[in-house]
Amino acid sequence: MNKRGKMKRYVGLKSLGGLALWLSLVASPLPASPSRQTPVPVPPTKDMRAPAEAMKTVTGIIKGTPAGKVYIVVSGKRSVSVDAGKAVVRNNGRFATAADLKPGAFIRATGSLNGPTLVAKTVDIVRSAGSKPKKK
Repeated sequence: MNKRGKMKRYVGLKSLGGLALWLSLVASPLPASPSRQTPVPVPPTKDMRAPAEAMKTVTGIIKGTPAGKVYIVVSGKRSVSVDAGKAVVRNNGRFATAADLKPGAFIRATGSLNGPTLVAKTVDIVRSAGSKPKKK
């Protein structure tokens, strides 16, 4: 055989290898596009909160006696029930107990709304019941 015969055979094999590669790419199934894949639902944990659940603050006077650890706070014409069961209570910056939350005390409660009830994280006693407001 001469050089030309070997060359033609080599070129023929080279083109057959390319053809085989091209066929394997064209004939293989394409991976599914991301838009066709169904998302896997993530189960919510108890630490997850809805985005609409923001911290709210209620400032006002405690009205009447509490029902358990739920107090009615009056601010202007509106009244809000505040659940202070798991709240940190402070009186002038110092830790206090729920026993210090008496009717007539002026408080600031911060927490999240759960229906009509504010579930308080912190309750600050601004002015104790029976104390006089500071003069300017």
